Order: sequence, then structure tokens, then C-alpha cells
Amino acid sequence: MKSFLEDCSQDIALNNNVVLRFNIEDEQKEPSLEKTIVQGIRNYFDYNYHIMKKKLEERWRKTLLYVLISVLFTAASLYFKNTMESEMVDHIILQGLTVGGWVFLWNAFSMLFIQSSDLLKKRKQYRRLLTTPIKFRYK
Repeated sequence: MKSFLEDCSQDIALNNNVVLRFNIEDEQKEPSLEKTIVQGIRNYFDYNYHIMKKKLEERWRKTLLYVLISVLFTAASLYFKNTMESEMVDHIILQGLTVGGWVFLWNAFSMLFIQSSDLLKKRKQYRRLLTTPIKFRYK
């Protein structure tokens, strides 16, 4: 059922509200069972919401680390550019630091803007499902 709810939620735009309605046939209304079902659904989506939140926080920490490493590599490259002689080994080290700085910077932007978009969307879906009304209809 959880996969069904998540898949259906993905098909509905995030700016639209949803209602979870359970149609129950040939059963008597049991408020205690309804309460248990609602609490179980809320707990499941609350747990997944917090997992997504932690994953995003970890990704943002890694992004910050990559930006700092990029700045360090670039600063080292600029510093050594002015102090090193123009020998072949020095030139290779300078190029390595410059390329390393750009690679870490690209990785940071990739993690922040490209890879995080799916996690952000998933977190919004869990938040929506966490707060959606849950109704029971008996036939």
C-alpha cells in the first residue's frame, strides 16, 4: 500500500491537495481501528520525511565541504603561481591544483542543484502525505 500511495502522489502535482479515502465494504465502523490506521500512515510518512531531511542536510554539508576544498585548491594554486619557478614539475602541480579546485566546485554545484532536486521533491511529497486528510467511507 505504501508504494501505491507514493506512486499515486508522484502523479499528482505538488501544488494540488490530496485526500486519502478508504472505501470499506461489508464492515462495521471501528473508530479505534481507524485511529490505528491513521496513526500508522502518519508515522510512516513522518519517518520518511525525516529521512529525506537528514539526507538533504548531509548533502548540504558535503556541498559546503567541497566548496571549501575548491577554495583551498584555488588559493593554493594562486599562491604557488607567484612563488614557484617555471619548471615543468611546478607547472604540473599548479595545473593539478587549479583543475582540482574546479572539479570540487563543479561537484558542489552538481550536488546542490542537480542531485538534490529529487530529494527535495520527495521530501515535499512526504510532507503533503503526512498532512493530508484521511477519511473512511463505509458501504
